[in-house]
Amino acid sequence: MDNELKLVGVVIKKFETKTGVSKKANKTYESTEFLIEIGDKYKKTIIFSDFGKCGVKNINVGDEVKVYFDILSREYNGRYYTNLVAYKVEVIEKESNQTEQQQEAAPVKNTENNDLPF
Repeated sequence: MDNELKLVGVVIKKFETKTGVSKKANKTYESTEFLIEIGDKYKKTIIFSDFGKCGVKNINVGDEVKVYFDILSREYNGRYYTNLVAYKVEVIEKESNQTEQQQEAAPVKNTENNDLPF
């Protein structure tokens, strides 16, 4: 069974990169959050965190992306908090989609010479 989680959406906001030092490992880290919008009729916005592993620096607002992510929950003072942590982000190229659509919509030419008016 495949448990890979992924979503396709459009980047609508990219937040500033935050840096810090982890309490457990005492190592520095970078974290960048970004917001995507999914859905056609009923839009939904989803925020993801990146800890420098998936290349969020290479995406821009307006890009259509496929985000591969994990769901992590943790308890703090009796409450649970859930984060969606991206581990891979792929920018979906618009040109390739347009080319495929143009090829599918191209009219079929009749190469036979048969004197029919249509």
